[in-house]
Amino acid sequence: MEKLVQSADQSDKTFTVVEFHLDNGVSVVPGSWISEKVGKKFCPFPDPIPKDFESIQSNLNSVPGQDWITYEVTCVRVHDNYKRAQGKAKKHIRNQQVDSTDAELGRGKRFRKNEEVLVTPAVSEPPPSLLHQINSGSSRQVNGPAKIPNDQQLQTLQIPYIRVEADQQLSELFSEFRNFQEESLRNQAFLLERVQNLENLLLNSLQNRGANSRWAGWKWPIKTTADVDAVELWLLDPRNYQEEVLILSKVGGNSGGTKCVYDTLDWMICHQLALTLRYTSKSGKTAVGDKLFVKLTRESVRLSNPGLTDRQINRFIASWFRQSSQRDKSRNENKTCHPTQNTATASGEGGHRGTQENSNSTNSTYDNDSGRDE
Repeated sequence: MEKLVQSADQSDKTFTVVEFHLDNGVSVVPGSWISEKVGKKFCPFPDPIPKDFESIQSNLNSVPGQDWITYEVTCVRVHDNYKRAQGKAKKHIRNQQVDSTDAELGRGKRFRKNEEVLVTPAVSEPPPSLLHQINSGSSRQVNGPAKIPNDQQLQTLQIPYIRVEADQQLSELFSEFRNFQEESLRNQAFLLERVQNLENLLLNSLQNRGANSRWAGWKWPIKTTADVDAVELWLLDPRNYQEEVLILSKVGGNSGGTKCVYDTLDWMICHQLALTLRYTSKSGKTAVGDKLFVKLTRESVRLSNPGLTDRQINRFIASWFRQSSQRDKSRNENKTCHPTQNTATASGEGGHRGTQENSNSTNSTYDNDSGRDE
């Protein structure tokens, strides 16, 4: 076969048809890809071949990838046109008795020569079969003349013979794997059912705890400054705080405005302690406007009376603390006129303690002082 040799300058501007020594594959590459070492020529080539490889190999300025494999090649032909070089490659393959298709050429793949096949002539009377041992561990029965084959025939017959037999161990392995899958699915269904049961138990437990939480709430009213510190610490727990909001929202109810705030504070704070407290520090007394129990009052009132604003509720709370001294005078006057009745009222600590008294003796005070802040 004719081989064409080009100079280095010319090879950079041409396409070369190369034949790979590894598998006799044939391909067209830019001449710049060819390198020579110790009298042998080499060409880098991708493995596997990417989809866009034809656009790479048809470009004279393309550069091989760094991860490509370098193969020893023989330069068959060179041409200045890619399509013509492909035609030369196709012609070379045909000359070498290689079956190649136009589709393979279009994809830029390497073309490999098919293995040679031994064809035996048909005879009128088949001669005796001859069994040749070709490779270690394999055998092939060949119909041919009853004579000793020569070296060329033996070389031609050395084709790998593959025999596939059922593997008992592999079948057992597949069977065990199927059993494992079935067992896994059963366990998964069982665990799913257990998780659902646990979820139901958890929901029931949370609902029961919510229903019983009011029995473990704070014991109102607070009577001393030590009680103030204790309830502040207790309300730092968000769960305690939220539960008390729900409980106290039912104390004042939705009576609205001043009455709801006053009833709630009467429930929460002892009268003697209220005398020492104020919403702000302007009067010189202890200010509680920033305390958690005051915020608790505000949120519980707003929960049952959503129409009230924080500013309105703050004014009502300030008025209640400010009027504690007036309520004290009313208590003393009532003790003088009705000692028995007031003794019973003063000793009560549950329910709406002092609510009726406040509504009778301080109604005019509510209306006059509710707009003032202290």
